[in-house]
This record gives sequence, C-alpha cells and structure tokens, in this order.
Amino acid sequence: MRFDAGTAEERDAEARIAAVEADIFDATVPGARLDRIFTEIKAAYVHHGFGMDQWEQHHQGGPAGYAGRDPRVTSSATDTVVPGQTFTWNPSGPRVKIEDTVQLTESGLQVLTVDPRWPSTAVNGLQRPVTLQL
Repeated sequence: MRFDAGTAEERDAEARIAAVEADIFDATVPGARLDRIFTEIKAAYVHHGFGMDQWEQHHQGGPAGYAGRDPRVTSSATDTVVPGQTFTWNPSGPRVKIEDTVQLTESGLQVLTVDPRWPSTAVNGLQRPVTLQL
C-alpha cells in the first residue's frame, strides 16, 4: 500500500519483480523438478535487471505445505511438480516482494490470492494483485 503514485523507480521494480514471478510461474509445470525451477529463478533475477545474488536475500518459496514451504526450493530439492499442488513463490528485490499462492491445475496455474475487491493487473495472462494506492 502507498499513499502516492510511487516513483518511477518503485513502479519499475514492481514490474520487474512481477516479471520474475511470471518466469517462475512459466517454470512451474507438471514434471518439473524443484532444483531446475530454482535454476530458472536465479536466471530470472538476472534477466529482469536484479543482481546475480538477489535470490540469496530471501528464500524463494516452493510448494505450500505443512511447513509453510514443503520443501523450500533450493539447488538440492529434487521433488517433482504434480497437478493439484499449491505453491507460494517469494520473488523479492530491494523494496519489492511478492508472496501469493497458486495452484497447478490441469489447465495451468490458478492464482488463489486474487481478490476481486483488490486492484489487479494481468501479467502473462494471470490476474495479479498490485500495490494498493490510497
């Protein structure tokens, strides 16, 4: 939430972190292994103008489960993505972060944390919550 339109730098960072998340969503497909998604996550930060070590600043999320992330995505997590699974990915950058939950359905990802009462925008065909401006 913010009380003004935000600076150009803030809006740019929000768009770039949403693009990182979109790349993560694109990698979240049946049969994908978490360690390979983790490789995609690291590449997405670089591709969208964040530093190579940005992923080290916060855990990147993973399947939603009993432990919050069950397991957290890392280079050693070899679990395989299956339909029906839920994920909470955590892309973050300086002063920006996204933490929404999605479910992998037979027809693709469904965003579970979109509320029609909250402002949203389409990113790669999925409605995504945006920063509320008062």
